[in-house]
Amino acid sequence: MIIQKSYVANQTRALLLAPMALALIITGCGGGDSSPPASPPVSPPLSINLAAGGAVTLSSGAKLELMPGAGQGEIIFTGETKGAAGAVDADGIVISSEYEINAQGFAPGHVVAPFIVTLPVDVRLLPQTSILDKNGFVAQTRNESTGQWQSVKGFVDYDVATGKVRFQTGHLSSWRVKYIGPDASTGAQQYTYYTDNFAIHYSLPMAFGQTSRHFPVADTVWDGKGSGVWTDPVAPDYVEDLGRALEQALAYYLSLSGSGGKLFASPALLEHVNVYVTYIDKDSGDTSLPLGYIRIKAQLENWSELRTTAAHELMHLLQDQYYTKVGAWMNLWFFEASANLMSARATGMSRDEQLVYYTKEMENYLAVPLDASAQGSNYAEADFLNWLETRIGKPIVADVMQEDATWDLTALNKVSALGTLTLGNLFSEYVLGATVGAHDLKPGHLWRNKMLTSIEPGWRYEFEQWHLSANAVEIRSNAEIDGMLVATSGHNYLKPILQSYSYLGSIPHADLANPLEKTTAPGQPVVVKHFGKAGTPGVTSSIFHQVIINPQVSDDTVWNRYTFDYYLLLPPRIQQLTNGKVTWSYDGSKLPSSVNNPAIAGFNVYADGIKLNSALVSAPLRDFSDAKIWVNSSIQVTVVDRYGNEWPEPQPPVAKPPFTAVTEICASFSYYWETVLSHSGGGPTSTVQCVTLPASATTNWSGNAFFVSSTGGYSTSGDYSASSSTPLLNNVIASRPLTGDYRSTPPPLNIRFSGAPQDDASSGIRYKLKGGAAEGHYTISYQPEDDTSGGFREARRVTTIVPNSVTVWLDASNF
Repeated sequence: MIIQKSYVANQTRALLLAPMALALIITGCGGGDSSPPASPPVSPPLSINLAAGGAVTLSSGAKLELMPGAGQGEIIFTGETKGAAGAVDADGIVISSEYEINAQGFAPGHVVAPFIVTLPVDVRLLPQTSILDKNGFVAQTRNESTGQWQSVKGFVDYDVATGKVRFQTGHLSSWRVKYIGPDASTGAQQYTYYTDNFAIHYSLPMAFGQTSRHFPVADTVWDGKGSGVWTDPVAPDYVEDLGRALEQALAYYLSLSGSGGKLFASPALLEHVNVYVTYIDKDSGDTSLPLGYIRIKAQLENWSELRTTAAHELMHLLQDQYYTKVGAWMNLWFFEASANLMSARATGMSRDEQLVYYTKEMENYLAVPLDASAQGSNYAEADFLNWLETRIGKPIVADVMQEDATWDLTALNKVSALGTLTLGNLFSEYVLGATVGAHDLKPGHLWRNKMLTSIEPGWRYEFEQWHLSANAVEIRSNAEIDGMLVATSGHNYLKPILQSYSYLGSIPHADLANPLEKTTAPGQPVVVKHFGKAGTPGVTSSIFHQVIINPQVSDDTVWNRYTFDYYLLLPPRIQQLTNGKVTWSYDGSKLPSSVNNPAIAGFNVYADGIKLNSALVSAPLRDFSDAKIWVNSSIQVTVVDRYGNEWPEPQPPVAKPPFTAVTEICASFSYYWETVLSHSGGGPTSTVQCVTLPASATTNWSGNAFFVSSTGGYSTSGDYSASSSTPLLNNVIASRPLTGDYRSTPPPLNIRFSGAPQDDASSGIRYKLKGGAAEGHYTISYQPEDDTSGGFREARRVTTIVPNSVTVWLDASNF
């Protein structure tokens, strides 16, 4: 069944109702079986495909209908009847059983066209002398949290022929129908007050002192609340004010135009428009479509509420020129939002008054799709339409109606396009302004607030995000630790496309065009370094805001569920450090993760800024061993998460001395010698000569490049170069007094070498040159002991050192 919105060419159809045409005498009116079924069994499961639409009738007698295109997926329905009709209270008579209707695969808010529910009623329960008000029926649902029944808006329609009541709703639960028509015990006289375009029907008591909620507010009460301008001596001032409000609103509406020309034709071409002042439960007014009359509650609070209600309901009546009743149901969001917007303009509301008016019902605003059938959303959407018209500079509301599309969202998407801007772009812009920007309407219900602590450093947020809807998250921290905040972003979800906008600091954020996501790669989260409690050393951010928006005009899948994680990476705590090993603590179980995708991937270990591990230290481990770990080194342990984020940031390599003390400098070599007088010689002779520094010697460094140690005739010095890929010792000089059998003291032993790399094969700290590597890089000044073999003492000298025999080295320590 495809139902088109329709323009009503014959404007007289709304004027054919005489004042009493709404009332039917109950006696003999029935028609069809008006009794609810007696204790039917629980209905077997029945289903409706949301995309195709359709109808099911449960065994309880309840009927459910959905328009084609109401959503995506399959909904399974069951239902049963409980209790009996006939309960009476001060508000009226319950004239149906309680119908419990359950739905599987459905969450309130995501159906863009409402359910249409039909329930059997029994009007025979009403007093036989009562005049039946066809509009005296209300649909009620049980509030599960309070257990109380509450009336809902739903275009309730009583069908005399079938004895059933039909209404629309955005959710399913327990339902019943109540009749709240005129009190039969109160005698009343019907009157009509005429203006140029309206016939206002009201009733007054026939006897002095009688009261009824169906009677207009008495002049003695209203005169302190009304307009203050009354000229008719007969009509109640309340009714006269209503006439004035309707005429003023009509003049405004008839002046409106869209891109297609004049928006509305006059609704009163032949006769006056009928307006009924009566009791309306839980509402201020309603409008009958397509019969074309208005009802206004008999006892509103003041002139402002009366004129706003009149303008809102009159807008609905004029919308009848573009909508069938079902068309209005299908597009309830726009039907109500545009009426709110236009009534605010018709009554000349200030901006402050508009904010109060638009936000009277906004508990679902922006949290459900823009076009959802959700009463707690539709009225506040007037603000978005107002913003959109200002932003685009076009009469958007009028143009949507003149498009006369089956779905108003389709029309809105078309008429709001501006260059490369789409409805989704504009919706996102508006939401950002309303949440983290300077826009004055603030939907605070969108926000989820979470404090991250050292004990609870992570939080997982799971939610559904339908098309053209949003939610927002605020993360703060009181952890007195310099941490890294990792926040899932829209970049982590590529299909369907989610957008997220993240900002640091307090609201409002001045630069909405540059969220943190602007520098975030696809598939990656947003990262904030130095996040923690304000005032903690190193911490630069303590407040994080993220707005999550689905800007798509329709859903790929209605029930996709998203998981957003927010967690602090905290510095691992080193528990023990010994030469060769470091142990640390880190409670990764406190961070949100799944069994197959833990939040923590592992750890890195650094010594003086140099990473020691070639691969990540496995997440379950909390220790690491390496010969380069020394107790006096700068050891750092960092944690790495599943995305590769590392915290704390690795320290740069520390330009520090490679050792703290020189132990000895040695030369191992073979040499040929001769005596100084007889010139006899020998060799090759092998020796190892060392300059071993006394324990009292102190090695001093100039910066990190030059060292020197000197004490009691022992001296060493040299340069350390870390600029190349292989750090080297250069210009090493070591000397000591010679020891041995000498007639006269010779020059001290002197060893020099350059270009010595560190010997990784050594168990300690050793820089060494050997054999061919040493050739050309050393000098050794050495005098052997005196020769006494010829019966007298004769000094020796080295004539040649065998090149390939030479090894020179420096041993050092970090103790």
